[in-house]
Amino acid sequence: LFRSINPTLLWRGEAKTHYLLHKNNGDGNDDEETTTRKIQTVELVIAYCNKDLNWMFKDVLGEITADRATAVKMTILSKCGNENLIPDFGKDERVHEVKVISLPNVGGCDFPFAYFMNRYIESHSIEEALSSVILFIKDTPRIEENFHFPFHKDYRTVGEMIDIASSNGHFICGVRTNCDVSTFHTTNILYEYAIRRYQRKTERFDGFKAVRVDDFNLHAYNNLKDFHIRALNWTFPNQDVTNVCYGGTFGVAASRLITLSNQPRERKVFPLLEDLLTRKSSSNMTIEEHFVERTWGGLLSYPLTGEQTEMIRKIHNGKGRMESQGSIMGALKAPKKKITCPP
Repeated sequence: LFRSINPTLLWRGEAKTHYLLHKNNGDGNDDEETTTRKIQTVELVIAYCNKDLNWMFKDVLGEITADRATAVKMTILSKCGNENLIPDFGKDERVHEVKVISLPNVGGCDFPFAYFMNRYIESHSIEEALSSVILFIKDTPRIEENFHFPFHKDYRTVGEMIDIASSNGHFICGVRTNCDVSTFHTTNILYEYAIRRYQRKTERFDGFKAVRVDDFNLHAYNNLKDFHIRALNWTFPNQDVTNVCYGGTFGVAASRLITLSNQPRERKVFPLLEDLLTRKSSSNMTIEEHFVERTWGGLLSYPLTGEQTEMIRKIHNGKGRMESQGSIMGALKAPKKKITCPP
């Protein structure tokens, strides 16, 4: 249950909410208790290939101050055999634990993220998870030259991600949209997303062209909805609007993973995602990666209530431009008079 939601912050995916937990008072009745969670542990999950990770000392660890967490645990999921190039984070007094795990080079950043989620769910109870936030980050420095997301403004700082994920109890994207563009998408338009070929930005800059290959979409998924139905036997819980996060960086309250793993349908989704992302293709990229990127927000966020959905629709007002094609299909854009953007 949620209280005191600012509509503009909700539109941007930044709403800090006071939420209620059910507390058993011993007499057979549950009392509702307003609570703010004190974060004691920040889990940093890094999808690593070959980038120099020294930037994380300042831009990641430097953002985790004593008032935000008492312990920092790092899990570096290494996909490209470059474990010897990883800095010794264990010498940093802010870091309490470092694990380096070698994984196959498949599934972009989404495979190591799914891998971690499944191991975390298997090894933690809800009580252990209640005081933890998990941040999922790629090895690429969070700087302007690496920021290639249309209709988005910049990276959120790690400190912002921790504060929002811990206060709303579920999910925050690591990239920030332009203020007039919502993180929420019209679900049925989002579900039409499909792609025939893909090329990473770095390859385009090097002069390579995208080439269509037969095994990019091996199972011939028609679109994102077809992938959800056929591969996951699951669909977005809010059929009107859905939270979407681009960029391969996000934060989630650890307890949200445990809660979802106790749901009859969602508990099956996590292992399916990990398995689906192990598929290789001749282009070193699969359509599943694009679909999973557009799945995390809708899976890990609490679905909006009817009242919250109406807040989003009221800002959009049916008049703002809605992206009906391209990489952000379904994204909602507010009319200029409906939202005030900071300078």
